[in-house]
Amino acid sequence: MVSQPQVNIEDRPAVTIAGIEIKATDDSQCPSAWVKLLTEWLLKRSPANRYAVVRIAGPVPESIHHAWCYLWQTYFLENRLTHTGATDLEAYGPGDPNAPDYQMEL
Repeated sequence: MVSQPQVNIEDRPAVTIAGIEIKATDDSQCPSAWVKLLTEWLLKRSPANRYAVVRIAGPVPESIHHAWCYLWQTYFLENRLTHTGATDLEAYGPGDPNAPDYQMEL
């Protein structure tokens, strides 16, 4: 079971991220995404800005999907907010991502 995500609007500092860019993926693309992860690292700078920080608890990927749906379909609409087009980030915490109490942030 996935709990309701907690959303806070927070000022966050700039950060440099090492990773890969994937526009959209489904399960069939996962093997190629892992190859890309191992061979095509890039650095991206995310500027200091005000972000909607979504705290999630629950197993991955179900909790991530639930949080994105909540953010787009409910939170942004109820609070009359729009996405700025800035890079979306996922911050994975330590622990077992399959655990019902696993915590991470979008």
